Formats: sequence, C-alpha cells, structure tokens
Amino acid sequence: MNITYVSFFVNGITTAEDYYLPVPADSSPYSVVSAVFLPSAAVTADGTNHWTVALKATDGEAGTPGSSMGGFTTDSGASGISLAVNDKVAISLTAGNAQIEAGGSVLIDIDEGGTASALEGVFLLGLQKRPPA
Repeated sequence: MNITYVSFFVNGITTAEDYYLPVPADSSPYSVVSAVFLPSAAVTADGTNHWTVALKATDGEAGTPGSSMGGFTTDSGASGISLAVNDKVAISLTAGNAQIEAGGSVLIDIDEGGTASALEGVFLLGLQKRPPA
C-alpha cells in the first residue's frame, strides 16, 4: 500500500506547545505507520530541564486526543535521550493507538519540564490509508 508522508518543522520552541496535523482530506481513515524526529538543535538529557513529546490521534482538529501512540523524552530521570543535530530519533508506535479516523488529525503534544534548551527539528510521519470500517 502507498504511504503518504507529512512533515512538520518545530522552530526553536522554548515553551510547551500543541500542534495538530490533519490527515489527508479524502474521507478515509489512516494509520500512522512510521514517525521520526530529526533535531536541528542539540538538547542534553536532564532530570529537571527537559522535553516530553507524545503523538496522539484526535477526532478532528483540536478534537479530543486519544492515548499516546508514541513519543520520546529528554528527561534523564525517565530514561530520556539526548538529541544531537541530524541524529534521527525513531519513535516507536503503539499500533492500536495509531489509528486516525476520517477527518481526524495527529496531535504533537510537546511538554516542557523546567527550562529546557530550545527544541527544533522536523517531525516526519508516514500515513497509510485504511479501508473504511
């Protein structure tokens, strides 16, 4: 099956943010089959000043988000990772949570702990059309 790729650039944010990426507007449900983050700024893992990123399906733009389908953290107290420039972070996905219904979107939920270094880079999501239920 064909995979549609959607990318989103996060430009040096320094506070918590929510971004909604709509799935293609063709009245079809989709599955997120791959997700990566390519940092363009380094962030050192830290137990106090860190980022936590979660990808969630929603039932429409700014709709009610579901459970996390995957993510990462730079919280060293929670097995977080450091981010290096151009060092791709593969985001493991929970299949049951990676289903986007027609008209839905993917929420990139970015939370900050303390005062973390700026988060900057590109999210790349692979979307695959599913047959209607």
